[in-house]
Amino acid sequence: MQRPVKFGRIEYEVEEHQVLQSTLRRDLAPEMVSQRHGPGGQKLAYIEGWRLIALANEVFGFNGWSHAVVQQTIDCVDQIEDKFYVGVSSTVRVELKDGAFHEDIGYGVCEGMKSKALSLEKARKEAATDGLKRALKGFGNVLGNCLNNKNYLRWANKFPVATPAQPQKNETILEVPPDVHKSRYNAMEGKKRTAEAVKVPQLPTSLPREEKKTAEPPESSKQKQTSPHCPMLTTVKPLYVSGGQKSENNSLVKDDLLNESDPVKLERKRRQQQKKEEFLQQQMKRHKSDDNKPVGPINIKAEQSSPIPEDDTETWMREIDPESFALVNEIDWGDDDDMLANGLNEKRAANPVPSKPSTMNNGPKSNNFRK
Repeated sequence: MQRPVKFGRIEYEVEEHQVLQSTLRRDLAPEMVSQRHGPGGQKLAYIEGWRLIALANEVFGFNGWSHAVVQQTIDCVDQIEDKFYVGVSSTVRVELKDGAFHEDIGYGVCEGMKSKALSLEKARKEAATDGLKRALKGFGNVLGNCLNNKNYLRWANKFPVATPAQPQKNETILEVPPDVHKSRYNAMEGKKRTAEAVKVPQLPTSLPREEKKTAEPPESSKQKQTSPHCPMLTTVKPLYVSGGQKSENNSLVKDDLLNESDPVKLERKRRQQQKKEEFLQQQMKRHKSDDNKPVGPINIKAEQSSPIPEDDTETWMREIDPESFALVNEIDWGDDDDMLANGLNEKRAANPVPSKPSTMNNGPKSNNFRK
């Protein structure tokens, strides 16, 4: 089924566009023009708002155009004694079904009313209607643009102002005619038949995939098995699905696919189901291969003990500093402390530290530079 196109994106047909263009170029009939008194005693020609809206519905269709008040501003609200004087400006936008639009500004004034609310209401409505008129006349002469042509006004003023005909009783409507409801129901049934006419591809009795029947293991094998080498390691067993559960899942999937009327969605769901089953089969094979692999023993290296015990001070000193250990054993600890210093000095005299040879050359420096 095709998706409905949003308003503003519906393109006109070539024939419709040509007829619409020729209609918008024509001028208004003199009977459509009204007159009112303006400043300085002059007469101003205009078209009434209700008449212009009805004309736009005839030209574009009732669902072929739309209008919206983009912005409305109250310019002034003055009160003199007990009367209010209000001025309101409005910006109105008129858009056709293909996205073409016109915007214009309108102004509404209310003077001398004693109610502030009624003054604002009248000024707001007048501004919106004036903005709608000015926006519609941007589409062509038939929607009021011809009223700005002075030659047209001279020609239209030659005709007497015709009194509008009184509506006939048979032309009025008390209730919605049954033809409107009948046409609406027929349109709904037509859409329903179109949806049913879309052919749903028949699903095969067996889905194109390889199903391996796996018997459900006994309860003893379902428990966790510990490794003989490492008691903390446990082997993970794959999930086993019985044949009855598979058949139930397959029937649910088929029902969901049959409910879809769009073949594109049907094909997409079928591919998703196949990918899901392939992934589950790969996971099952991987778990089985992991179970068959033997787990090797885990060797933990023991900490090496120090060759020198910490509590044996003599052995530790003999291994670390044998010279100091021999010196300490030679000292008679019954004498004064100076004997220790003398013994250390005698040791240093017996084993003098070799001095480093001097790197400085006191002889004359040789001049290696060539003259």
